[in-house]
Amino acid sequence: MTENASDIIVLAYILVVLIVLVFLVLFGLRTRAIWLERQTVLYLHKHQDYFDYIKSHLHEEAPLRKPSGELTRTELKVIQSKLFEWMEKIVGAERDKLTDLCSDLGLVKLNMRRLRSEIHWIRLDAAYNLGVMQAKESVPMLQQLLAEEKYGSPAFVIARAISKCAQSEEDVDRMVRCLARFRKQSHRLVAEVLALSRMECTPLLMSYLQEEDEELVKIALTGLQNRTIPGAYDVLSRFVHAGDPELRLLSVQALVSQGTQMTAEQMRELMRHEDDDVRAAVAEAFGRLRMVHTVDLLKEGLADSDRRVQVASARSLIQLEDTGFRALCEVAVHGEQTMQASLADEVIQEELAKGALYYDDFEQAVWHNRRLRIYRQFFGGPPPAEVALGFSKGDTA
Repeated sequence: MTENASDIIVLAYILVVLIVLVFLVLFGLRTRAIWLERQTVLYLHKHQDYFDYIKSHLHEEAPLRKPSGELTRTELKVIQSKLFEWMEKIVGAERDKLTDLCSDLGLVKLNMRRLRSEIHWIRLDAAYNLGVMQAKESVPMLQQLLAEEKYGSPAFVIARAISKCAQSEEDVDRMVRCLARFRKQSHRLVAEVLALSRMECTPLLMSYLQEEDEELVKIALTGLQNRTIPGAYDVLSRFVHAGDPELRLLSVQALVSQGTQMTAEQMRELMRHEDDDVRAAVAEAFGRLRMVHTVDLLKEGLADSDRRVQVASARSLIQLEDTGFRALCEVAVHGEQTMQASLADEVIQEELAKGALYYDDFEQAVWHNRRLRIYRQFFGGPPPAEVALGFSKGDTA
């Protein structure tokens, strides 16, 4: 019993010591945070004239000068945070001037030294900072850091920094291949990273379409969805019937995003694709891209065998101005298939029920009233009270 009591007392002492240590650590962290906050306010006030100087001379051709006197490490970090705040909001020559100023202040060298830190989060913070500064000299070190990184969000922090700093297609290509090696189907994330680059990446993405590595092909197809592709149908059509369902879907999404480059026959072929996912994606894209000339195809989509295609077609017609809404009304009134007419009516009622949201938006209210007139042309009688908007005679669209 005595030995057990002694063990309990020792354990209690250990727990008390641990609690005290945790409390001291938390108190220390809180104290440091308060100190840093006060230092930040102090130095922001101290250098306010310098910040005003930067803003007033940012549009001039002459380079920006450094602040006078020696700067402490904390002062430098405060100035860095202020410069970063501006650099995230501007582009062009003005941003380049701030990048040069960061280099003159020694911020690039400081963060490149931090890339060699043994502490992981310090390396990531340095990589992020170098990306904001678009420090081209940091690319080799960032590439090495990425090669050593495991798959996860930290890898994409480094990749974003490389994309912002890269000055050549080779730099970007190496970064993309490094991410592709993980085989994690992260092509959408990679495409977002590429969108941050100052370089024109379309030629690089086009070259990936010739690769045997399907991950690179998927990265290319994803990245090309927001870019103009010369001869898009000839380039992408070979993937439309690929064995990999995701490859088929990505190729079709890239094709449809080209809009008017496709002929009516090519659009019809996509809407009759054997893959339900492809047809649903095409129907959704027609509405999202406001492709009014696809109204007839979307009306066919309402009778599709797949429910997702039917719904996507109906919701896309709603987005195609008065022409699409009129087509839905025609189907709802004259549709031979009860299910097709029911879906059209359901989507119409959902759209009209949004009328209450438009009281404070005159343009949207005019749009809504125009649809109410179309509705009355097909269904007759006044619209339901809950969807009518209260315009005066002078405001009637």
